[in-house]
Amino acid sequence: MMGSPCQDPCFLAPFPAIGSQAQGFFPERGDGRHSEELLAQGWTIMDNFFGKSAAEELFAEAESLHKRNLLGPHTFEFATQDGVRRSYHHDGRSFVDLDEGRIRKEVQKASPLLAELGGRQAYLLAEKWSAVNPSWALTAEAGTVQVKLQLTIGESGCAPCHYDTSDTAPSRQLTMLVYLGKDWDSACGGELQLLPFLQEPISIETRFDRAVIFLSDRLLHRTLPTRGEGLQRHRWLLTVWIDGLQVDRPQPGEQWGPLLQRLVAPAVYHEVYAEALADSFPEGEARQALLVAQAEEARELLEDAELSEMIGNLREVVAENTRPLTIEDIGGTESVCIACEAPSRTTATRGMMRGRGRGGDLQEDDDDDDQEAVSKGRADAGGSQRSRRRKGRRDNSCSPRSRSPPTPQKLMSPEFICDASG
Repeated sequence: MMGSPCQDPCFLAPFPAIGSQAQGFFPERGDGRHSEELLAQGWTIMDNFFGKSAAEELFAEAESLHKRNLLGPHTFEFATQDGVRRSYHHDGRSFVDLDEGRIRKEVQKASPLLAELGGRQAYLLAEKWSAVNPSWALTAEAGTVQVKLQLTIGESGCAPCHYDTSDTAPSRQLTMLVYLGKDWDSACGGELQLLPFLQEPISIETRFDRAVIFLSDRLLHRTLPTRGEGLQRHRWLLTVWIDGLQVDRPQPGEQWGPLLQRLVAPAVYHEVYAEALADSFPEGEARQALLVAQAEEARELLEDAELSEMIGNLREVVAENTRPLTIEDIGGTESVCIACEAPSRTTATRGMMRGRGRGGDLQEDDDDDDQEAVSKGRADAGGSQRSRRRKGRRDNSCSPRSRSPPTPQKLMSPEFICDASG
């Protein structure tokens, strides 16, 4: 059952000066509701994550880093259609690495609590999540846990649609976002929007000390634009990514595999991708290059002989699920699994599953990614894997008889592709 966000304090114990154990995320501490939600639907929310006092200390350290100019600008590289790689600066966004091996000495000295969180505590967190579900095979070794603090200011700082697992971060299994904007409220906007595959989008208010935990390889997400007084306020985000050895592996009882999701998402959600890009960047060369490349990737997918009909059917399903939901809307409703089982290996799906889908390969940060994680460019996204497929087009004149979310097997069946009457 999907309930209201957890009100229990932090489970990152032992953590000097940070606080007590959580009651709710781990089965041995409370009812285990949040771990069950994460396993069942791919995401969960915990409010009062660190506890008021500890969260305020972390916020104070974050503000101190900003005042001392210890945050770096968020930049990324992008390969345009002519094959030229260009570096762009994402206005309104800056960040600092906190994990061991990448945290700078001056940052460590200026923010001891954040440094502790990005070091030993992050690995303890990975170990605890491993105990929640050993099947994820989460890793807690050097270089397998990444921690970042990000600041967004103004109207051009929101993140476009993306998955956290990508070609540049192929081992990410679990993402934790903790919002630390002390004076942030609902009037400020900047909601995190989750886009569970083929389901209604879910908008989550990024309130102070709220944590959102989700499966990195299965959940498309974006940031909605900041508005009102939020344009002048500081939107702080602490992100933890944990690698795993079972990334992209189908789970029992799941329907849509993560590889297939990420392959077709840029076309299935083409309009949402374009809207999110326009919201994320001001008018200029970067926005135009990204919009053109995204449109080209969607076009290639829609014209693919083996994918076009399936994508068209999926787009019809998504079109009926466009009303954004809030946490209040879904409180107390049945959880729906969004992570996906590998489809049956028909001729079409064998080609789809051969390579990693690139949906969201622009490595942005909301809720995500690091400065040096660069976009491959959507113009060439998926090209190599599609070129290996056997070409053979089905009759595209027929439409599905049902608008309920279809399974991969149903999409490939003659009954779904075309009415018997012809």
